[in-house]
Amino acid sequence: MYKSFLRKVLNLFDVCLPKKSRVCFFITARTSWDPNQQILYTKYKDKFEVIVVDGNHVSSSKPLRSLKCFYNIYRSKVVIFDHSLPMGLIKGNHYCINVWHGSPIKNIRCLLKERFSKDFLDYQSNVTDLILSNSDFDSVQMQKCFNVSDDKLLASGLPRNIYTTCNETELKKIDLYDDDTQIRDIIQGFEKTLLWAPTYRGDSHQFNDPLNLTREEISYLHQYLISQNILLLVRYHKFSSCSNDSFFKHPHIVDVSSIKNQNILLRYTDSLITDYSSIWVDYLLKRKPIVFYCPDLDDYKENHGFINDFEISIPSKVHKSFIETLSYLSSYTELNDSKQYNKLYNRYHFDNDANLAVAEIEHRIMTNY
Repeated sequence: MYKSFLRKVLNLFDVCLPKKSRVCFFITARTSWDPNQQILYTKYKDKFEVIVVDGNHVSSSKPLRSLKCFYNIYRSKVVIFDHSLPMGLIKGNHYCINVWHGSPIKNIRCLLKERFSKDFLDYQSNVTDLILSNSDFDSVQMQKCFNVSDDKLLASGLPRNIYTTCNETELKKIDLYDDDTQIRDIIQGFEKTLLWAPTYRGDSHQFNDPLNLTREEISYLHQYLISQNILLLVRYHKFSSCSNDSFFKHPHIVDVSSIKNQNILLRYTDSLITDYSSIWVDYLLKRKPIVFYCPDLDDYKENHGFINDFEISIPSKVHKSFIETLSYLSSYTELNDSKQYNKLYNRYHFDNDANLAVAEIEHRIMTNY
């Protein structure tokens, strides 16, 4: 009842407020802004009037600050968001662009109807005007997940891939938080850098730790890192947490979850360990080894599920043993030359161009500004 009343009030708010020719970058509550938003901000801030609205500032305990957030969104003609839009927007009053933070591999949004209300799903689909994706294949998955029509899909490549592939001169212009310098300082003195980037388990409120290793596995990991002078970087998902503080006391292991731009992090990664995250899709651009450590694959498949058969949709085999994962990684150096690797590279990145994507989005903004 309360939400229904609030939605009507906000609808009236949106009707009454005149719209400014302004681009609003909206950060959904409980998230941070994705590199897709970061790169578009750097490209558009000198071309349009822009504003960044942080949904984490919306709180029932601070009504005036919350009202200001809603005011700034509702006044903006264009809204660029990553997760979900705030309630109350009226279709047609804004041009809303969803720059979703990856390629759907696991079930998300409309494929997890038991986790979201029908009103929420219908509202998000209705007010969204454009969704970005890496490729035509990716667009099909996006359409399943967000329940939008073909005309709302743009299969052009994700703008954030510019961070992974651009030269150093260009990077300096678009690196908002000087992440490049921070990462260079962290990896200095090591022969290679290994990134472990798992996704979250359970739902987004449980904050489970996906790095639960046994003492034997940790000992093996230490030996592996020291023997080859490798630095292990660990990037937790925002809905995960560390349950073992001592894990990061080893000099060859660093928590880089605070780095704000994961795509800059990928520039300095020699090998990637992940699981059900789609970070590997971006990392395909580096044509370097990708290994999948999935000790809970059966449980994850049952409780969360995948859009397609997971094991045939990734570039290398699944490992359920951590020791086996490291052994495989150290002995198999030609992962990027496999037929499956190349097949998936072409599936997601053939004939796309992140810079053209930025230009096309700019054109859409100009048309609806």
